[in-house]
Amino acid sequence: MVPASVAVSPDAWRRYLALLLDGLRAEAARPLPVPPLTLDELGGVLRGLGPHRASRTTQ
Repeated sequence: MVPASVAVSPDAWRRYLALLLDGLRAEAARPLPVPPLTLDELGGVLRGLGPHRASRTTQ
């Protein structure tokens, strides 16, 4: 919250906290749009990061 808004509406932060907490509620959850990466896809991502990172994560 912007400090300047405190003079106008000191409790405005409560609205944003409520929005954040509502977003974390289990009943608000929806299925994820895509499945997680397969091990082969993850390996491709790690190889794309460079040889030092890919070898470090597989040890």
